[in-house]
Amino acid sequence: MSIQPFWGNLIGVFTVAIMLSFIGIWVWVWHSRHKQNSMRSRACQ
Repeated sequence: MSIQPFWGNLIGVFTVAIMLSFIGIWVWVWHSRHKQNSMRSRACQ
């Protein structure tokens, strides 16, 4: 039983899309928290 090239490519594209989504969400969350922290530190000064 072998996998056809189309399905291999489809799985590869799906894997890359999931990875990019994860990294994008991680950066978005980190950036939001970083912005809140920097705003707090500016307010304290």
